[in-house]
Amino acid sequence: MADTEIEVVPGATDEANPEIFNIQAMPPQPKEPKPGQLPEDMIKKFFEDGFVIVENFFDKKLLDDCREAVNELVDQLANKLYTAGKIKGLYKKLGFFERLIKIEADFPGANIILHKYGKLPQVMNRGHKTGKVGTHQCCHGGTWYVMLEDDEMKQKLDIDVEKDRVLCRVPYGGMLLLNNMIPHRSLPNISKQTRWSLDLRWQNPKLPNGFYKMKNSVLMRTEDNPNLEVDWDSFVGIDRHKVQREAVEDIKDVIPNAEDEDFDTTIQGPWMKKWEIVHVNDHVSKLDKNTDYATWHGHKA
Repeated sequence: MADTEIEVVPGATDEANPEIFNIQAMPPQPKEPKPGQLPEDMIKKFFEDGFVIVENFFDKKLLDDCREAVNELVDQLANKLYTAGKIKGLYKKLGFFERLIKIEADFPGANIILHKYGKLPQVMNRGHKTGKVGTHQCCHGGTWYVMLEDDEMKQKLDIDVEKDRVLCRVPYGGMLLLNNMIPHRSLPNISKQTRWSLDLRWQNPKLPNGFYKMKNSVLMRTEDNPNLEVDWDSFVGIDRHKVQREAVEDIKDVIPNAEDEDFDTTIQGPWMKKWEIVHVNDHVSKLDKNTDYATWHGHKA
């Protein structure tokens, strides 16, 4: 795997494939709905508008289990930072929505280590209708996210940025399904609580998955076997950190030492190489343009 050649293709393109994303791509609906399948009107809305909010989809007990798993991750982070003398206390008495904020106050950037995304989503209704990719720029504010200017959305994607903007409030137990061609963003969380969300990305397993051949996607089901037993072991069994280090033996000077790596609060990745860099921040300044980034979370290959 270390010998895999990594190539980051420029993001700018004039290609247009609306039929892959709009209502033309909606598959014929079965006469007998599959378990958990959405009603046809919601599926139609997804292909027409590029997104749909599904309320009360998940069992609350399942989500409570997810919350407990997140609590364990926060606890691991707190212990790691406290042991290293980075934070003043473990703050175990604080709740699910407050503990990380207190940790963040002691060690700014702790949320980045945990990959927290505490924002309200906003989408551009029917922003996928042209089938084109808007030209992005890197990077927005103090983040590692690329940005898409209003003028670009107007001219290339035929979007009315005022009329088409939709704020998506997702209730506990619900989910927002959005097309990967829809312009979207997260709004700043100005409350005093962490706003937790879980981001899952589904795709054709035959297409590139962002790991640049270091790891395969997790196959959830197939047409022949809709009840496929998911092989988690093959995915989690690959220590990508070890593979990445083996792949950069010749450029050790750009690899941070163990402590810096454990507590690094910046993120770099291949998307930064896909677009023009017009704004430099801490994330961008640590980007080594001569280094191959193997994943979307800044790991080197």
